[in-house]
Amino acid sequence: MFYLYVFQALLLSLNVGKRKAL
Repeated sequence: MFYLYVFQALLLSLNVGKRKAL
């Protein structure tokens, strides 16, 4: 469960980074 939470947080941060890049 904990790993899934960390994985989701990582994907979310990546998505935010892409939005900022655009």
